[in-house]
Amino acid sequence: DLLLSEDSRLTHDAEKRLKALMDFSELGAGIHLAMHDLRIRGGGNILGYIQSGHIAAIGYELYLRLVEQAVAELKGDEWHEEINPEINVDLPAYLPEDYISDIDVRLNLYRRLSKLNEETDLKIIAEEIHDRFGPLPEDVSNLLMVMAVRLDLKRIRVNRLDVKKDALLFSFAQDSAVDIDKLVQLAAAKRHRYRFLSDAKLQVRLPQGTIIQALHEAKAIIREWVLNDE
Repeated sequence: DLLLSEDSRLTHDAEKRLKALMDFSELGAGIHLAMHDLRIRGGGNILGYIQSGHIAAIGYELYLRLVEQAVAELKGDEWHEEINPEINVDLPAYLPEDYISDIDVRLNLYRRLSKLNEETDLKIIAEEIHDRFGPLPEDVSNLLMVMAVRLDLKRIRVNRLDVKKDALLFSFAQDSAVDIDKLVQLAAAKRHRYRFLSDAKLQVRLPQGTIIQALHEAKAIIREWVLNDE
């Protein structure tokens, strides 16, 4: 055995890190290494020197949201919890296995799509999918259309959209970016189309058509609301 002098001996934490490197040597093990190191040294306070393990205790994404909220409050900015709209639509919208065979690639694309905030980024991903896997099947085109509507819902802070061939049902967040008073006025002027089912739910009637047409109509309606607010 190699004898180490007192000064050259590994520290206890260094031994843990070395063992982690040996245990997590396979492809894609970076996140496991990072979290293992986090457990060794603690997450702590990124604005100071304390290493008290807060990230490990509450989870990385929640920790980041709490930091963003604290920074916004310190700057005097208004804080809004991120909206993740749900779209209830009877439409095949997914990445087919016979189009993208690698499950890890499919999951990564789903993850990237779910985290988008800008339509330009959605177009970049759509172009990437086309370049890598060929012309988009209908199911993939449907998925990208649904994600485009979801971005619009995020923008105006709508929690949920139910899509039918002849109607749309919008469920607004409490801090919706849409001016509800103006929306009430718009609904009064278009009673044949608009109907409030509650303070936070608005039904918009549509001409009988396809689900895709209803999604396009949803984008047009949201655009009208945004222009009306501006």
